[in-house]
Amino acid sequence: MKNKLLIDNWMLQDVNQALQRGLSEENAGEIVISIQKGTHDFNMMPHAVYQVDALLALLINIVLRDELIVDSRFTYVWENGHESLRNLRNAGMLNPFDFLNTEELIDEPRKIIVKRLCVTPSILAIQRQNERLWEEKRQSKDEHMSQLVWGSAGYLARSHVYETPYLGCPFRQALIRQTDFVYKERDAVRNVETMINAKRAKLFQSITTEISSTYATFSLPPIAVEIINNSKEPDQLITVALQLREKYKALRAWIGEYQQALDSENPQEIRKHVRLLESVANDIDVKYSNRSDNSITLSLGTNWLNLSVPVKSIIAKVQNKFGVRAMLTNLVFSRRGDDSLTKLLSMFGEKNSRLSIMTHEQLIKRYSNLS
Repeated sequence: MKNKLLIDNWMLQDVNQALQRGLSEENAGEIVISIQKGTHDFNMMPHAVYQVDALLALLINIVLRDELIVDSRFTYVWENGHESLRNLRNAGMLNPFDFLNTEELIDEPRKIIVKRLCVTPSILAIQRQNERLWEEKRQSKDEHMSQLVWGSAGYLARSHVYETPYLGCPFRQALIRQTDFVYKERDAVRNVETMINAKRAKLFQSITTEISSTYATFSLPPIAVEIINNSKEPDQLITVALQLREKYKALRAWIGEYQQALDSENPQEIRKHVRLLESVANDIDVKYSNRSDNSITLSLGTNWLNLSVPVKSIIAKVQNKFGVRAMLTNLVFSRRGDDSLTKLLSMFGEKNSRLSIMTHEQLIKRYSNLS
């Protein structure tokens, strides 16, 4: 069974605009919900933050997924844009699907999910106004909130009906994670990413106690770091991601088997894959926790781990077992990515600019795990 992911055209639109026009200096708002007060507001920051966020998510999933699915009705927002996205579609990775023909299947799930997303009276009031005006004039009173609430509900309903994980654009992700909607999904890729990110956060935090708690747990996703470091300009990012699919072919195949086990609810196969993840995590925990204080140090000049012999031997022992385990371990011990983030902004022509400073600051916060 293919390891698929449902993404929205809003994400691709942001990526396309960044690749075509550069990073946007305009402000954009991410929804912030106060359940206690029953209200919502928007946290404003440069749109560039969301563009980079969407770009990194796309690059990672190009490498780790077999197929990315989008709604064919709205591909016009990007398909006539940057050549990289057209190449992604031509390569068979990005596949538009006509959901309209089966729209009746998601009608009831979407209604239920809309109610779950309207967690404050303020959001519910806007949603009702939007629904009334849509019935009367096929218009929305608040177009942005319509895209957030109604759009998110539609994709989540499709994800449920078609049993395919969904990753929305950053704006929709912010809404979903702050609501009481319990998104039951079986996604092997996210399980793997959770393990990698947790180990990386713990690793960096334990060796950077002398600096701020936010930066101590900062790390870009390691595959994104690798793509950036192998690119010289934004036009190459998607091309490099497609090339890296071959390098991570074995890991992607293993993830596909894991996904099939999840989809078929095969406890024996699920446990086999979970055991590998646990084994890699435990190897890192046990051997790293037994290190001397000087086994791992952080070079603040390069934001990179200076690996002493004990840690190198840890990686070597794990690598000697087999390929997938080695790949997972290498991803955990990859570069933090601060220099890669700086390089990415420079590739877009933003070096030491006001926009680069503000965007860099916000992205450090977004990719820091303080849990």
